[in-house]
Amino acid sequence: MRRSFERLLPLLVLSSAAFAQLYQATPLRSSGRGSPQNGLTVALGLNDAGIVVGTYILPNSSRHVCYWSPTGAVTDVGTLGGTYGVGFGINNLKQIVGESTTAGDAQTKAFIWSEATGMQSLPSLGLGIQDRAYAINDNSEVVGFSCLGSECIGDYHAFRWTQSGGIHDLGTLPGGTETIANAINAVGHIVGSVNFSDGSARAFLWTPGTGMRELAPNSGLKNYGASAINNSDQVIGSFLNSTDGEGHAFSWTSGTGIEDLGTLEGGWSEALAINDSGDIVGFGRNAAQTDGFELIWRPGTPIQELGPLAGTYLNEAATGISTSGQIAANGDRPLLLTPTWVELSTHQLSFGSWPVGQTSTVKTVTLTNIATTPLTINRIGIGGTNPGDFAEVNNCGSSVAPSASCIIQVTFKPTATGLRTALVRVADSDRVSPQRIKLSGTGI
Repeated sequence: MRRSFERLLPLLVLSSAAFAQLYQATPLRSSGRGSPQNGLTVALGLNDAGIVVGTYILPNSSRHVCYWSPTGAVTDVGTLGGTYGVGFGINNLKQIVGESTTAGDAQTKAFIWSEATGMQSLPSLGLGIQDRAYAINDNSEVVGFSCLGSECIGDYHAFRWTQSGGIHDLGTLPGGTETIANAINAVGHIVGSVNFSDGSARAFLWTPGTGMRELAPNSGLKNYGASAINNSDQVIGSFLNSTDGEGHAFSWTSGTGIEDLGTLEGGWSEALAINDSGDIVGFGRNAAQTDGFELIWRPGTPIQELGPLAGTYLNEAATGISTSGQIAANGDRPLLLTPTWVELSTHQLSFGSWPVGQTSTVKTVTLTNIATTPLTINRIGIGGTNPGDFAEVNNCGSSVAPSASCIIQVTFKPTATGLRTALVRVADSDRVSPQRIKLSGTGI
């Protein structure tokens, strides 16, 4: 059960009106080319500042490590001298880890990058033929896997690296042949998977006090792996369900054991990232393998598909979720999803053609507070290119109660011929503020 960004990892969903939170999608721009569909630009993780890490391909076909700011601007991190690099993890110190080829693409090395030091290769457990770093915590502890021999086939082990202690082989479970460390939390607890010669896998939990042990030895599972762990030691991953033969996402705690998170449309699912609130994101497909779903599980609510909540099509994996609930997502292009509790009935009003100096009929937008706390309204006004061509009135007042709505009314009175545009801006107490409504009309 090796993590593999090439297939963007799997997961699931069930629809529920109880999950009402929405998301604003910020496109993550690329100075390279391509989209996740052809594996060219991929968001693979993020930190609590909303900085997303991933990879993109340049016009010369070289793949570089990159990161995106919360506004979507991209920064090229480069490689270790070769033509290939991928960033898998980023911590709150803005340190990035991943894999990159060296000059001449002779080796694929695990690396750590910071703005102060640039990209530096990590030591290897073996010959350094193919190593990969998946995650880094805020103590700058790095985990991943390293090849022990010259072939890297059935011969790689999970590692933990620190600046003071160097690289440490985490070993394997009895009978295991290959191990991969996928994640590490704030206190240095590590999870991953151990592969066996019969093709099966077991999830492991490693702590400094216990070393490596199977995550749930009494679960009866014969094929499962762990992908992430939060600071409460809640672990997520996927297992092979013996009833339907499909992969199912799971959540584990020491108190509850393995909990099946289910699948969508009889397909398979995989949980990929978790925050300290227990919110989980990942990916899944239907039984026919004709459609993919980007998914979220929140405590106390059923599984939800992310695409409709963000107003976009998301058929690749959600790969990271921050403390505040921001999500690194992949669809036609990589996106940063930011949670909002303000729902607008539309984000665009078009008035068509109207004579100069005449006022149009009224168009309305309904603003709904879907949170459980009041929404403070600071200001609602019109800006943009031609604000004088549009007018608005509203009954929102200074606050909108939980589950309540208010109405914004807009009219168009062109002052000149041609296309006229503006924006209604709603400044409020929501994280995504101001909300914007695009206005357009043509003066004749």
